[in-house]
Amino acid sequence: ASSANLRVTEIMYNPADPTAEEAAAGFANNDDFEYLELLNISDAPIQLYGAMFGDGVNFDFTDGAIQTIEAGQRVLVVANVEAFTMRYGSMLPIAGAFTNGKLSNGGETIQLVSAEFAYDDDAETGWPVEADGAGHALVLVNETGSTDFSESAMWTKSAALNGSPGAEESGGGVIVTPPGDFQITAIAHTSNEITISFTSEAGASYEVQVSDDLNSFSPLADVDGADGTTSYKVAIDAANPARYVRVAKK
Repeated sequence: ASSANLRVTEIMYNPADPTAEEAAAGFANNDDFEYLELLNISDAPIQLYGAMFGDGVNFDFTDGAIQTIEAGQRVLVVANVEAFTMRYGSMLPIAGAFTNGKLSNGGETIQLVSAEFAYDDDAETGWPVEADGAGHALVLVNETGSTDFSESAMWTKSAALNGSPGAEESGGGVIVTPPGDFQITAIAHTSNEITISFTSEAGASYEVQVSDDLNSFSPLADVDGADGTTSYKVAIDAANPARYVRVAKK
């Protein structure tokens, strides 16, 4: 692995506060839900043996649960595996948990393999304020473009609350929303369903679509919009829990 083929593409450095259910389960600190996402931008598998985070947070992939990352695939390193699983589900590619440190809420330097860059929370220099405790992650604007990752212009907020760990940021990962004049406002997970909420217009029609692989989506339901916000619950099939959802305005 090297900086030429392995990149940090998403940073959840100041997550949303725990829900009442998460706090009751023992995850009362929002730091428990921090994560870093990495992407293999090459067209060949990468061996992660020997790769490590050496600044900001510590993690050695030599000791990780994932040793190889296929071309175009993603891997996650998280603050707390149990907390992360409660919020995002158990089907995401987690290599392991930080062995030391946490991501600074005020910005810091991250070092991976031979690459080093700094993120920040300074809105005056262009860093998105929505990623600083409001529930969004920092996501790389162009995953295969420039490598000057310390520039605020290289990053934007995730399209959905709680980010899109382990999935392409085409609108929210677990919840993917095509471009339009509405947006996802909230995502809630339980063991058997996903509840999505999105801005809507009274009388407008929306289509909820599902996918098992993020490549092709099938219509699931037509939903009549309410004035302001509409919510819809999508059941999770226990036999196929890796399910992705998006909403399109008809």
